[in-house]
Amino acid sequence: MNHTSFGKKYSMFFDQVMVNKPISSVVAQMISYDLIFNKPQLLKQNNFFAIADQKKVFKRFSTPWDGIESGVQKIIQDPNFVAFKVGTLKANPIKQVQKIRFILGLST
Repeated sequence: MNHTSFGKKYSMFFDQVMVNKPISSVVAQMISYDLIFNKPQLLKQNNFFAIADQKKVFKRFSTPWDGIESGVQKIIQDPNFVAFKVGTLKANPIKQVQKIRFILGLST
């Protein structure tokens, strides 16, 4: 599955959760794809943001919406989210993706 097919399949979930959130729906889908790529067990757990707790355990969510909401809240609560002014970049998805990838340790 690539970014495009992932987006088509799951965009409904992201579009609904991201209403009134400081992260673009498209950005959330891109980050989600990066986090769960080749990890089908995370999709089965509805863990679309694949952010483990301190014990490196991934939580199982009852619905995809819950999994997306949980990941979004963890990103928004990160101190760097405010420091990097990520919420103000909603109109610039490329920069927003870069900043969130950095926050999550996905940047190289």
